[in-house]
Amino acid sequence: MKRAPLFFILILTACAAQPSTPSAALPIVSVYASPATEPWLDDVYACATEVSVVIRLSASQSVADIRLRLGEPPHLTTPAYQIGEEDILVVTHLQNPLRELTADEARQLFAGGEENVEVWVYASGAEIQELFEREVMRGTRIHSSARLALHPQQILDTLNTRSNVVGLLPRRWTNKTIREVFALRNVPVLTITTDEPQSAVKELIACLQK
Repeated sequence: MKRAPLFFILILTACAAQPSTPSAALPIVSVYASPATEPWLDDVYACATEVSVVIRLSASQSVADIRLRLGEPPHLTTPAYQIGEEDILVVTHLQNPLRELTADEARQLFAGGEENVEVWVYASGAEIQELFEREVMRGTRIHSSARLALHPQQILDTLNTRSNVVGLLPRRWTNKTIREVFALRNVPVLTITTDEPQSAVKELIACLQK
């Protein structure tokens, strides 16, 4: 499935880190992770240990040294570095009779609904929703009866308790109690910075790109 080109996806090569003295304070890198990318924080912490930096989670995108998100945001004008790929899945409960869908069938399900199926989506500003609407819905409106989730965990919890639910989740958010019926594959996972990264930020991103 075609996807809009990424104009600012770069590859970083970090300079070799200089060994720190025992008395030197470790540099701090602030990181904002969108709800969709929260599972990728495990990789961030692993790399932070490798390159000897301290991670401080930020509640604000605007003040973070690095922000993680799925897919290229609209009007991207600052450096962005791809650190991996993710699949956006249409998922349901294992006991739901719904089977594998084509893109057209997924579009029809979210646009027209289906008897005894409860569809869950996100607010229009969430990157999962932006990607799904652009790549799958393609201008077709999602049915007004769709339920609105504030966070992937809300959809996951609902899927685990109600067999008639269908929702959207990144693959890293899934578990063995749910089943995928459609996949939007190979969505880039990005780290975005305000300026050209330097020192500790540069080393951390280079580690994530390995």
